[in-house]
Amino acid sequence: MGLAAFILIGVAVFFIYQGLRMDKAINAFTDPKPASYPVEEPTDDEKNGLYQRLEDFAKAAHANEQTKLSLDADDLNHLIATSPILKDYRGTAFVTEISDFFIIADLSQMINRILPGNPRYLNAKFSLTPFLRDDKTVRLDVKNITSTKYDIPQGFVDLYGQRQVLQFDEDNPILGPILQRLQSIDVKDNTIQITTFPADPE
Repeated sequence: MGLAAFILIGVAVFFIYQGLRMDKAINAFTDPKPASYPVEEPTDDEKNGLYQRLEDFAKAAHANEQTKLSLDADDLNHLIATSPILKDYRGTAFVTEISDFFIIADLSQMINRILPGNPRYLNAKFSLTPFLRDDKTVRLDVKNITSTKYDIPQGFVDLYGQRQVLQFDEDNPILGPILQRLQSIDVKDNTIQITTFPADPE
């Protein structure tokens, strides 16, 4: 066996060993199946009122008017239950509260294994913050992850925090046209508050 072949075999063995080690670590705080969370269907009045507020906000934004939209935890769960752009989160996400700083939600997130095999699922409580980037991309950043069932390593939480759970950009057919008008997105008074820029001076 040549030296090059020996080195390649050694690298492959090391990669497999590390993959098995990491997969074992991930298995310790994940589940083989996704959790199923409540889908909070609104009443007709609740749905009509929520979508009227969204429509009024969008119209004001398109008209170059400054306006603000406040959404509480019930509003977010009703949007998950009814909005086409959030259908992938139906049954896998449930907002339990909006605190002074975070959106607190039960989420089921698929975690791909290092080596080939069935995926695992992180079923846990996530602390999320909405963030409006300079390019007017809106995203939800992960700030903390906790579980009553498992001890989730802080190193994994820090690494996972580098990704975002949800993101909207200008290519989104529904939200894209108004993103450029957004001035801020804040968590305040147990709500998400979305504000557009003041009208341009004449």
